[in-house]
Amino acid sequence: MHPAKTLALVLTFIPFSAFAEIEIEGTKAEVAEFATSLKGMGKVTLTATAEETLSSTSADVALSIVSNAGKLASAIKNNAALGAKLQKQLAASGIPASAISSQSLASTPEYGWFSDKPKSYTVASRFHVRISEEAQFLTIAKFVDTEDDVRYVGIKPHLEIAGAFTQNLEAAALTALAAKQKIYETAHGIKLSVHSFSECTISRTQESHQPPKGKASYGATRTSNWSDSRKLSIGTGEFKGTVSATYHLSAK
Repeated sequence: MHPAKTLALVLTFIPFSAFAEIEIEGTKAEVAEFATSLKGMGKVTLTATAEETLSSTSADVALSIVSNAGKLASAIKNNAALGAKLQKQLAASGIPASAISSQSLASTPEYGWFSDKPKSYTVASRFHVRISEEAQFLTIAKFVDTEDDVRYVGIKPHLEIAGAFTQNLEAAALTALAAKQKIYETAHGIKLSVHSFSECTISRTQESHQPPKGKASYGATRTSNWSDSRKLSIGTGEFKGTVSATYHLSAK
């Protein structure tokens, strides 16, 4: 290629590697001439992304049971009894045992001003409940409202990134990559032939959630005005799929 040509090329080659990052600027004819001179040795990598929104169909509710008593054994007994009562009410509302998990007990002694012996003990346990309907959340809310030792920790949407959602996101990313390949070929009068490609990687970009509609502050306001028939739809997640491919660069 003659030095007087106005074609601007920025090449970054990695020694002993099959990959190169290429940025090409120039007229269509100049790019085609350059591609021909490479005789199939030049390569370029393109990357494309696609985004999809996933709505939650279930949620994880976190609860804690905190019991206090003068004797450690009494605090543990009271905590266990309240935990059993909670699980019984959850089962009655249609929540299977497999959707309920509990963590081990944690105990904290409380001392008086001038004594080495604890004056009382606080025992805490944590429960996580997977729910799929507002009726189930209503059961939990009412239990929290009526039991002073049960505390509401929070609710978080459960998002399943599998099956059809994953396939749709991968397909959208691949479609975007094919469109980008065509744009480059048309703009520069070149042909890109796939040399290698990467699997689609999926990452979460954003999440938003809100409690089911109604009024409840768990102990301050009752929950009788909550709906008990709707399916849960408390949040969404934004996910991004990314694919890339390396192409042989040649003239058309």
